[in-house]
Amino acid sequence: DLSWGVKTFHTDYWVNQRFNHWQQQIAREQAAWKQLQDAQSLGASDRLNDWLEALQLAQTNDLRARAWTTAQTDINRWSQKVMAYALQLVELGNLNQAIAIVQAVPPDLNLASEGQDLLRYGQAQKRVADLSVWEPKRTDVFNLMEAIAAVEPIQPDSALYAQAQSDLTQWRSRLQDLLRLQAATWVAALGQPAAYEFASQQAARVEANRPARGQAQTLLAHWRQQQERIEVRPHLRQAHQLAQPYTLEALQQAIAEASQIEPGRALRIEAQSWIAEWQANIQIIEDQPILNQANQLARDGQLAEAIQIAQQISGDRALYEKAQAGISDWTAQIQIAEDSPILAEAKDLAYQGSLTRAINLASQIGAGRALYPEAQQAIALWTAERAYIWSIREEASAPAEDTAAPESTSEN
Repeated sequence: DLSWGVKTFHTDYWVNQRFNHWQQQIAREQAAWKQLQDAQSLGASDRLNDWLEALQLAQTNDLRARAWTTAQTDINRWSQKVMAYALQLVELGNLNQAIAIVQAVPPDLNLASEGQDLLRYGQAQKRVADLSVWEPKRTDVFNLMEAIAAVEPIQPDSALYAQAQSDLTQWRSRLQDLLRLQAATWVAALGQPAAYEFASQQAARVEANRPARGQAQTLLAHWRQQQERIEVRPHLRQAHQLAQPYTLEALQQAIAEASQIEPGRALRIEAQSWIAEWQANIQIIEDQPILNQANQLARDGQLAEAIQIAQQISGDRALYEKAQAGISDWTAQIQIAEDSPILAEAKDLAYQGSLTRAINLASQIGAGRALYPEAQQAIALWTAERAYIWSIREEASAPAEDTAAPESTSEN
């Protein structure tokens, strides 16, 4: 019955799925309770650092685990202890240390007014510390607005009031600068010269002693460079149009046009790259007839004359490598023509048994010559063959009373 088999399959699949689910749930609960127990051990201490570590550990507990309910109770208790310690620091005048400590406390803690002020102040400081350094972001504006809103309610009778007002002044100035830079960024995104000019003016308004000054200067440099690119791009475009026929005169005009982009200006490097390419094209136009003449002489068998002509192309010219390749090939052909009879005669002598004469003759082909490797290979073979012949003769004359090797009358 197929239906029975299908039902059995679905039942087994469902059972396996539920089994895996409960296994994962059990593992999650065990890990959460273990983490909470570690936090509770730290929280039972009488040291501030242990309370802070316990808070951090407990707040990272898995929200899906049942241990989270217990963790919340512990988090509140440890937070109260941290806040009490921080308030003592405020009374002792250690305001900055107190603010740094309360940043570890969750923001929704139920506290008295003074403690609530300190907690909000600490959270505000944390938001400000997370601001980006070089580029304004929407989150920066939001974090600053949140920080300002958190600190503004602090009343004059609070121990935090004086520093809060000082920070508020700085944060409001920074918010103003960030809003200005953000608006300038939106305008600059239009990509027009007037848009870059407006954005640059806005960035320049951020004063040297303001926290957003670094951001403003980075953006200002970028926008001015973009504005320069728009200004100088027509010169490079015109240069490309002038170069189109790729004649000697056209390329010279293109180089003159591109050279108007001065050092330090945007697109200067790109312009110099094109100038170098066009100068190489000019050199090719000037030197190609020389190379063509040399190639024709070589085809006519006038190799020495071809080399002499090709040597007119100097090392700083675009066709120098091609000229040198031709010179190398033609020089090799000349050397082969000069040395082939020598090597052929040496091979004949070796075939006739005159190995020493063959070696001496082949040795006339000097290093660096085209046939030098072939000559050296032949010399090595003949030297080995001669040594073998000499060894046989020495063995044959060994029984004689006179042990000195007799002078051979053979040419070997």
